[in-house]
Amino acid sequence: MLRGRVVLGQKVTSGELRGVMKSDRNCRCWRGDTDMSSWGRALGLARTGSRLLTRGAPSRIPVRNGGGARYREFPHITKKQLFEAEFISSAMWFWVLWHCWHDSDAVLGHFPWPEASQWTDEELGIPPDDEE
Repeated sequence: MLRGRVVLGQKVTSGELRGVMKSDRNCRCWRGDTDMSSWGRALGLARTGSRLLTRGAPSRIPVRNGGGARYREFPHITKKQLFEAEFISSAMWFWVLWHCWHDSDAVLGHFPWPEASQWTDEELGIPPDDEE
């Protein structure tokens, strides 16, 4: 059985490791069976029971107003929301296209484009014609 700490690089068999895990699992702190938590649960149950006896069962059930969300249904969009969405998306595309037209170096880069016709076959990785 494996006792103490395992040193880094030490070989441990699966049986030894399984024994350590099993012994740790049987520890009271692992299971949460301490005396204090048992008393806490018992007192909480007694407190809830006494409240039910003194006040009685709840007379009405609270209603949750979740905003009207429905399962697998599209949300209801007002005309104002539609106009705002169209306006914001139009402004965004105007800004993008305006800057692409007037400041194209920001998109394409700030360097001169190389002339592709001046490259050799060797630079492009094309084998010579006489090679088979």
